[in-house]
Amino acid sequence: MIPHFVTLLTRPDRAWADIRRDEEKNSSNYLVHLLLWALLPAVCMFIGTRYVGWSLVEAERIWLDTRSAFQLSALIYITIVAGTFIMGFFLRWMSRSFDARPTFNQCVGFIAYVITPFFLAGLGALYPSRWLAILVLVAAGAYSTYLLFVGLPTFMRISNRNTFLYGACTWGVGLLVLVNLKVPMIRSGCSHSTRPTSAIPHRTRAMASRRIARRKNRAASTTNGASTNARTSDQRSCLARNGLA
Repeated sequence: MIPHFVTLLTRPDRAWADIRRDEEKNSSNYLVHLLLWALLPAVCMFIGTRYVGWSLVEAERIWLDTRSAFQLSALIYITIVAGTFIMGFFLRWMSRSFDARPTFNQCVGFIAYVITPFFLAGLGALYPSRWLAILVLVAAGAYSTYLLFVGLPTFMRISNRNTFLYGACTWGVGLLVLVNLKVPMIRSGCSHSTRPTSAIPHRTRAMASRRIARRKNRAASTTNGASTNARTSDQRSCLARNGLA
């Protein structure tokens, strides 16, 4: 697992040849790579949302309670694994049009190795800010695309003239799977699992406290002014009765 991970980042052409040989010996060899590396973004997301806090809007930070952060991390892990198998299904289904005959396990394994940069990009969830998330996701997407086009002719044993079209179709299906599967699950985990008290930014709570304090001061000032006016009126009334007004 580790050698493939390193060579995919340094020598992807040699890594794909080694992965293909391993898959021919054991078609389920990808499971260890997928199930273990998928834990990295899930664990980092738990730490980031529970202890560091979201920072998707400037000057605001949102913390999740332990239960909400765990549910969100579990949803991310499930969608990574489920999305990989769904992509493997579509990859095998599209292979009929490109003179390739991979097995379902080989297709799932291919996708599991293609998305390796996204596993590494999960480290960015330790500090979940907006611009950092955009930066690591764009970088991971670019390198995953490179792995896809380099690996297709070697792993799928197809001609170079079919590589671009096959890769473009795979990339498009992957984008659809990401939007329709992962994004709704993350939104569901954030909207239904977050406690209201932990979802309120600290800055917002401070501003609300200041507004309440100002209202209390205004109310106290009004009460004091009314009391002073009442005492003054009483004094004038007494003076008028005594004929001193």
